[in-house]
Amino acid sequence: MFARQKKNKSGVISIQIISKNSGKYKVIKTIGSSNDRKKIDKLFKQAKQEIDKIQGQEQFNFEINKEKDLVDTFFNSIDEIKLSGPELLLGKLFDQIGFNHYRTSYVPSLSDAYEQNSNKMMRAHRSNKT
Repeated sequence: MFARQKKNKSGVISIQIISKNSGKYKVIKTIGSSNDRKKIDKLFKQAKQEIDKIQGQEQFNFEINKEKDLVDTFFNSIDEIKLSGPELLLGKLFDQIGFNHYRTSYVPSLSDAYEQNSNKMMRAHRSNKT
């Protein structure tokens, strides 16, 4: 499906939505006609929007400010980050090597260190907002 400009016998340009099926062109819809170039451009844009509507394709309207607000809302809703992945993945390996014998209050676990760092980053992000 596509939009085309076709000059009529009267000299007016018509904007049409055309479909090609089995090698034949079929006029789906005529959007409008005009002699004015600005009006023709406007009708052509309208035809493209109509094609998207007919084909069921919607365009997303991304707005930078809304995205920024969404990201800020997301970060502000996080109270605490707990990481257990490395502990689960590397914990058995560390225990087999013998690091479990050296865990004291002076040597925190890997996930504890990550949580502390993550919480510091979250506080810094929030303080930068004000």
